[in-house]
Amino acid sequence: MKNVIFVCDVAVADRRWIGSMRRKKMIKLTELEKQIITELGDSLYTVEFVEAWINRSDNVIINPFAALQAMGAKGYHQAVKRMAALRGSK
Repeated sequence: MKNVIFVCDVAVADRRWIGSMRRKKMIKLTELEKQIITELGDSLYTVEFVEAWINRSDNVIINPFAALQAMGAKGYHQAVKRMAALRGSK
């Protein structure tokens, strides 16, 4: 019986997640952010990679690998945003 309850809970959580994705505003990289990412020269976190993953909101129960990949890209983007803000204030 526990398995049935768990499956139902995942289905409810998944519907909420899909609904929240429809309302979420898409993040776009600024030219300064793209320049900073290029200057950093990381082999994984390229401009194309970050653009592709920052707007993903994968459910960790349904697709854990994509959820972790998106989390890494979002963290990297937050650091780049902070670097851009510091450059803009100088």
